[in-house]
Amino acid sequence: SEVSRNPRSLRTRRYVKYGELDRQAKAIASQLQSYQGERALLLYPSGLEFITAFFGCLYAGVVAVPVYPPKRNQKLSRLLAIASDAQASNWIAFFLSS
Repeated sequence: SEVSRNPRSLRTRRYVKYGELDRQAKAIASQLQSYQGERALLLYPSGLEFITAFFGCLYAGVVAVPVYPPKRNQKLSRLLAIASDAQASNWIAFFLSS
């Protein structure tokens, strides 16, 4: 994967080649294979990590339920209601490293 900095903004953009995206998604799928046909919440903001997890779910036959991670001042009840409504038995989450 490559990192590119846009001079017009402070955002850093990451790029990944299709082969690397495929490899990462299949690695996720291999861990999800036992959940085929079930639903999983994807707790990611928009970006490469979300796309990789989404494709991992597709490869594994898991129904992806995308949900933005809760904000610090947001109640957990919203997330629990979405999980209940979607009948999601699994959660796939990203964790901020910074």
